[in-house]
Amino acid sequence: MSQSMGMILSKAKIWLEHNDQDGVTGTSALSSFPGDRRIRQVMPANSNAQPALDEIQSAAAASTAKFEQALDELKERANKVAQETISTLKTRAETFKTQAEPYVSDAGERLAVAERYLVERVQKQPLTTTLAVLGIGVLVGLVLASGRSSR
Repeated sequence: MSQSMGMILSKAKIWLEHNDQDGVTGTSALSSFPGDRRIRQVMPANSNAQPALDEIQSAAAASTAKFEQALDELKERANKVAQETISTLKTRAETFKTQAEPYVSDAGERLAVAERYLVERVQKQPLTTTLAVLGIGVLVGLVLASGRSSR
């Protein structure tokens, strides 16, 4: 039973016991109870508070059972939606992978061609290549150094 339902039951029990001790019973006692309308009923003048308390506990148990059933249904639906989403994402990932394969292989071929070209250039003109790389390094160094000095 939930904590709030237990608190309601304990307050109802205290209220009913208090009204029985004061001699307030029957319709007047129940009509002043601020609880759920479903538990209001005319009780005989000499009744005990136990039947009303039993009815409250029964209503609380029924409400708890309905809540737990709704929660179970929600869990089942959430699991189903999660499984469907995962399945859809896997299908789309496979589709993207299939579509990307030609581009990946083409990029690999182009990278291999560029690598062969660079190796040939370095082997044919090693001094020119070394000077070009040194010049590029100096330019990058100047750009980085100018960025630091402006701060």
